[in-house]
Amino acid sequence: MSRILLYFVLALMAFFAATAGSDLFAQVTLGHESIADALSEHFHWARTDVIGTLMLFVPFVLLAAIALWVEKRRNRLAGSTLFAISVLLLIYSYFEGYQSAKVDELGHHWTAAALSIGFLPFMAVGVVLLTGVVAFLLVALERSKPQPRKEPS
Repeated sequence: MSRILLYFVLALMAFFAATAGSDLFAQVTLGHESIADALSEHFHWARTDVIGTLMLFVPFVLLAAIALWVEKRRNRLAGSTLFAISVLLLIYSYFEGYQSAKVDELGHHWTAAALSIGFLPFMAVGVVLLTGVVAFLLVALERSKPQPRKEPS
């Protein structure tokens, strides 16, 4: 499997964990809904708002692209570690957003509930930018290392 495809599949899995997993957890634990109802509702809204769903996915794709860039310029360990850490930060951010949305929904604060999810792609900009800066530093540090000199034979 090519590295691009691998990172894309990992980004897709992380996206599902961050969105469906976080929404499911919030609806079941806070909203006391059944798992089947929570999944049905989540996928209903994901199908209804395709643009919003794609916007939620874009940060994961960007993190995968940054990690692949680091992997090609530094090494596989640096790229995959950076990807794992940044994706975990993003998943946590999405988890907090879905929790907040459910609390707002239960409190009948409909606008706040909608904005808690709607602003997630914009809140993810910070994680993506931070990952980009760290990636740049990782690559720059690798290039600044003195290279061993080859003796002429």
